[in-house]
Amino acid sequence: MNIENAKKDFVNILLLRKNIINIFEKISSKMDSLKQLYKDMIKSNAATEEASIFGIDAFLFQHKLIEIEYHNIIAVFKTIDNRIYYEHHKLYKMVQDYMKKEFSSFDSTLQMLSKNFPVYKQLDTMKEYDISYTTEMQTIIVKTITDVSSYLEKREIELTENKKQIEKGIKIDNLIHIQNYHNAIVKSNIDMFSQYLHTFNCHNTNYLTELLNRSLRIIENVNKNIKTNHSIEDDADTSMTDADADADADKK
Repeated sequence: MNIENAKKDFVNILLLRKNIINIFEKISSKMDSLKQLYKDMIKSNAATEEASIFGIDAFLFQHKLIEIEYHNIIAVFKTIDNRIYYEHHKLYKMVQDYMKKEFSSFDSTLQMLSKNFPVYKQLDTMKEYDISYTTEMQTIIVKTITDVSSYLEKREIELTENKKQIEKGIKIDNLIHIQNYHNAIVKSNIDMFSQYLHTFNCHNTNYLTELLNRSLRIIENVNKNIKTNHSIEDDADTSMTDADADADADKK
């Protein structure tokens, strides 16, 4: 797998997150408007308080349903975010251990990998992990894979040159076997780490796309059923349709 694709896919994930957060802010603003409208109604009908409260109770219930949906999608978003962090933190530790064991001479890469990030606490479901940590880990993982890939390219060139020596009658067959084996192990690890990133991106793009569409449907339903002076307008970066989202997911 091309590691550049993993970088692009992760950028798409960050964009999906941004769009979702923008929608959350719009839903929150809408709820604030409805809450204020309810307070104004109570105030303007204070003279007949008991009757007026009963009369607008359905409106309060309507707001409550929107609020429940809003809190549900917020919870789902946080769960996905934590999952993204967990996956990258797990892979980061794997790459870190691999490099320490197999590439102890890669000083600059190991220095980059020496940074520690908050430990993921699986039992603490309320803890949130800033997306900046995940972004930094992803960047370091990609850079490490790129460094090791460059190393492997050089080793493959050396192997090709040594094979030419065999053709000249130089008895270095066993050296070729060792180099083949070593290069195959390095390539296998590069492929494994790259595939992990691809799988993370594929799954998380699907999760976030589904949540984006769900959030958009909440906005559509609110605007369709409740008309206020604060009607939500979909701007350019939050107007992804189901078809657009599905198209993005299909690319993975």
